Amino acid sequence: TKEKTNISIGWGEHITDGRVRTSTSGRHFCAEYISRKGNQEFLGTFRRLGARYLQIFAETDEIEIKFLTLRPTLYPLTVKPFKAQTKLMQKIYDVSVRTLQLCMHEHYEDCPWREQALYTMDSRNQMLCGYYAFGEKDFARASLKLIGLDKCEDGLLSICYPSSIQLKIPSFSLHYIMQMNEYIEYTGDISLA
Repeated sequence: TKEKTNISIGWGEHITDGRVRTSTSGRHFCAEYISRKGNQEFLGTFRRLGARYLQIFAETDEIEIKFLTLRPTLYPLTVKPFKAQTKLMQKIYDVSVRTLQLCMHEHYEDCPWREQALYTMDSRNQMLCGYYAFGEKDFARASLKLIGLDKCEDGLLSICYPSSIQLKIPSFSLHYIMQMNEYIEYTGDISLA
């Protein structure tokens, strides 16, 4: 840039009206970057974005962007080989495994896009698929342990973790019991329970 400039980097999954949808339901998905004059490089390593599209909003027309991208940060996994009977079934399987990988950061996420929260119902399905697709148990264990740290006076679990939200869906507490049972069934590890 030719001068100090406020720049917003927005992200989203779809384009509407010729721009990335960076705002939904009163939530905004942009990061602010204040540039200095001249050439510069920036790498923001402490923010996790799930996005298909990026868009720049700048307070000046005097800007040239040479490169903008997201750097993948994936949990290390070994995908078990799987050969489907048809190309379509293989594609469905491959996309499903990729989606499962994208929903694994420090815990299972309901989606890699915007919420990125750990729910018992979503994570139960993810764990069951992960046992088969990756033979992975450490990640499931860590997610179950995190859910188990929830402390509510009524004994029910919060809707998601970690969170200060007090909203509860009673069946989610029952899903946790099922998850623990399945974890023992697939791993043989009873120490967490």
